Amino acid sequence: MKREIGLVMVTGMLLLTGCGSAVNTASDSSGGTVSEGAVEVHGTATASPTATPTAEPLGRMVKVDGRLYCESGECDDVPTCGTMDGTISSSVSGNKRPKKNDQSNFGKGYGYQWASEGIDIWMPEEESWVHFTEQK
Repeated sequence: MKREIGLVMVTGMLLLTGCGSAVNTASDSSGGTVSEGAVEVHGTATASPTATPTAEPLGRMVKVDGRLYCESGECDDVPTCGTMDGTISSSVSGNKRPKKNDQSNFGKGYGYQWASEGIDIWMPEEESWVHFTEQK
């Protein structure tokens, strides 16, 4: 008897779980289908709300004095002189390369200082200086 009740409970749970994954669809104006709660990426609907765009982020970059600098992965905790050599004044999206001087692909308003081999940028959200080296 206990075994039969257990089987009925497991079967009921499996049936309920299967019903929760249904996706409602409808036609859009172009004749395609769009799923309720779906994200459309380049004309195709996907059921994933965290769909990634086709262009992947490049990693943090900044252009200063006509040269492109990329994040080296190193942080510098050494105290600096306190005077910034410049400020990032504009930005582009994270999947593009900066084309103008004092432009980054991670935001604007960051101060930077020249370092022995590149640029150190103060990242207040990380509370550290992040080192960037010239891309050759």
